[in-house]
Amino acid sequence: MTTCKASIVFYALSVIAFVIQCIWSVVGISPFVRIALFITVALCLHIGSVAKAQGRELQTAQRVMKNTYLLMFALYLLLFIALVFIDGYFAEDIRGNSGRTVESFKGYRENYMSIVPFKTSGRLLYAAKMNWISPKKPLLNIGGNLLLCTPFAFFLPLFFKRQHNFFIFFFTVSGVSVLVESIQLLTRRGFCDIDDLIFNVIGACVVHGLLHIAFLRKLTEKITKLQY
Repeated sequence: MTTCKASIVFYALSVIAFVIQCIWSVVGISPFVRIALFITVALCLHIGSVAKAQGRELQTAQRVMKNTYLLMFALYLLLFIALVFIDGYFAEDIRGNSGRTVESFKGYRENYMSIVPFKTSGRLLYAAKMNWISPKKPLLNIGGNLLLCTPFAFFLPLFFKRQHNFFIFFFTVSGVSVLVESIQLLTRRGFCDIDDLIFNVIGACVVHGLLHIAFLRKLTEKITKLQY
């Protein structure tokens, strides 16, 4: 009875945090607050599901945990969409773009599109070196893009066994990043930048490799209660 009550409490906390995020999204919310709320929701869901699975048969417990992580994955995808297409975090806050749709495709292509690898990152680093912009801007841009797709390295192999294959995962996450950049190009919102694609893929692939190191894989299985 105690574990059941505990699971209800943590599920309720996760729902409250998610509702707060939705309400704040209407009036505007910092991407850092959005990420913090997502982490809070994920922790509450995990703790609640562990409490709910405690004392149950192995198959039932694993089903509870798997359903919970499927929900987390769905929430991460919502966070991903919000950061890239709604908040304009990787455009407005980092590179000074207004985040508004550019009416002229030619204007967008000239000002907000880059197909030269590391051109944008190089410019940001140079501007920071010359003290034209804050050093945190290139760090946030590069670091943000490195981290943006890393959860795919955790979730995809957890649900799709073929994603344990590095090359299959590489092409999957590359496809996701290409899709995002293509949507930005078609909608002319934010930046369509090959640097974003490169850093997205590098970050996700590095984490994918790390999670397949024996002791980290065992730790992941211990935390999730699932076979990774």
